[in-house]
Amino acid sequence: MIQIKKITGELLREMDCESLSCVNFSGANLSRAYLFGADLSGANLSGADLSGANLYRANLCRADLCRANLSGANLSGANLYRANLCRADLFGADLSGANLSGANLYRANLYRANLSGANLSGANLSDADLFGADLSDADLSGANLSGADLSGAYLFGANLRSANLSGAYLSGADLRGAYLSCAIINWNSHDLISAILLKHASRDVEKRMIAGFILVSRNMCWKDFMIIEHKEKQWAIDTLKTYIVDGDRHPHFLD
Repeated sequence: MIQIKKITGELLREMDCESLSCVNFSGANLSRAYLFGADLSGANLSGADLSGANLYRANLCRADLCRANLSGANLSGANLYRANLCRADLFGADLSGANLSGANLYRANLYRANLSGANLSGANLSDADLFGADLSDADLSGANLSGADLSGAYLFGANLRSANLSGAYLSGADLRGAYLSCAIINWNSHDLISAILLKHASRDVEKRMIAGFILVSRNMCWKDFMIIEHKEKQWAIDTLKTYIVDGDRHPHFLD
């Protein structure tokens, strides 16, 4: 017999089983449930209300959480390997240190979520809302972030190696110390291009100036950039050439 209680101790459900693995909680009301360390691997939680739930270190490997409400939930240290979180609401959720490798987070709401130190390698985050999210030191290697909103996101020290950032919105994102080698770049992002150049400029004032110029000149396009006169313009072009990958739709002048 398994009892599922709220964080307050109030009984939510009583189940005649030995494990919650592979159970069907589709559409269930589990708001503020206490599921600390629970084994929910393979469980069907699609459309379930888990808002404010405590799922600290829970095993949700391959669980179906499509369209689930996990706003404000504690998923710190949870195992969400290859879980389906398509269109899930994770507004303000704590996913710090969680394993989301290979997870499907297509169009998920991760507005101001805490994903610091999380493993998101190979995850699908296309069109996800990551506005103001904390992704510091997160592993996003090979992740699909195409079309994702990363405005104001904190990506300090994040591993974005081989990630797909095409069409991603990065206005105001903090990319200091982020690893971007082999990533598919959004060549129209002033924030991303500026961050790349700042990384390579080190303490050279003139090089930092051109990086800053690109950041603040948001009304300018590549055609405008090519007609400016600056002694480090060629350095900037040569630096950006090293970030070209096949099929990334980079500006023609970099060829």
